[in-house]
Amino acid sequence: MQAWNFGVQQQLSNNLVVEVSYVGNKGTRLNRRLGSNPAEPLGKRATVGDLSNDPKVRSDIGTGRNQFRRLYPFAVQDGIIVPLSNGNETTSTGFSNYHGMLVRVEKRYSQGLTVLGSYAFSKAISDSAPMDSGGSAGQGSRVQNVFDLKSEKGLADMDHRHRFSAAFGYSLPIGKGRRFGSGMPGFLDKIVGGWGIDGISVL
Repeated sequence: MQAWNFGVQQQLSNNLVVEVSYVGNKGTRLNRRLGSNPAEPLGKRATVGDLSNDPKVRSDIGTGRNQFRRLYPFAVQDGIIVPLSNGNETTSTGFSNYHGMLVRVEKRYSQGLTVLGSYAFSKAISDSAPMDSGGSAGQGSRVQNVFDLKSEKGLADMDHRHRFSAAFGYSLPIGKGRRFGSGMPGFLDKIVGGWGIDGISVL
């Protein structure tokens, strides 16, 4: 994973700061699973027939009905036909990239109040889904079509084009050196002094 960023910050007044940043990252050699014995494009309508009554078919494989016509539909082991299903291999051929612009405005008011707002405009692209994208442990980042890997490229799961967040922090005016309770004993100041209220909203 490679990451880089660049930003400029300007203080417009004693209590107002504006920052504009560019953030980017690139992931290479990401995990993804490729089918090694896929079915032909004809799909379910193309079968190798009903092998359920054939004594040469291994009984522990199943009935043999509606087997996909695969690149390697079966193997022969000790004179017994063994129908093959699809196999998957984990490779390190996936990639991802992210580019984003971040605008941040911070305003400090009197009486201990600070307000922060930020907006991010970004785009994330990948051809490898996260390994925890659902299903069993062997289903994450599985490609749809091994014959057309270029079609896997698209918006990543982490793509959120617009992101706005607003936050505030307010230091309560209670305790030594503050508006209320400035003369309270030290032990009491440790209990009721120094408290604050914070909030954040993300869209």
